[in-house]
Amino acid sequence: MKFNTRLHRANLLLALLESSEGDVKEALEDSLVFQLKLAFDALIVEIADIYRISDKTIAGLEAYNPEMAELRLVTQLLNNPDNWLHQLQKRYQTTTKQAPDSVKNLIVSSTLSVEIDDFYRLCAENMQLLRDQLREQSQFL
Repeated sequence: MKFNTRLHRANLLLALLESSEGDVKEALEDSLVFQLKLAFDALIVEIADIYRISDKTIAGLEAYNPEMAELRLVTQLLNNPDNWLHQLQKRYQTTTKQAPDSVKNLIVSSTLSVEIDDFYRLCAENMQLLRDQLREQSQFL
């Protein structure tokens, strides 16, 4: 699925999350993490498609051109522990490993200055901004 579809689904889940609690809220949070991760994966596929790269992964982008501006930006975001994208990736990893809630809640760094519920909204907003920035930087668009 395309980036826009995944991000739209994430925003729908965000709207539901605001009025949910308990197990339903936790289930929505897990679903939101997956939709945001899938949106990011779709963004990587979009970049690979622009450059006509057959391996539509970050490793494929690195193999094609490790100095690619889009790759440098994504790598910088992923490697910064205080960054929303790094923390989203960690949340995805802990969600898929079924980490206890006490560990999951520690993932959102205080340096982001947001509550756990606001973290997802921040991720969705930043995912759209990241896509816009990558599109602006691309030499093929």
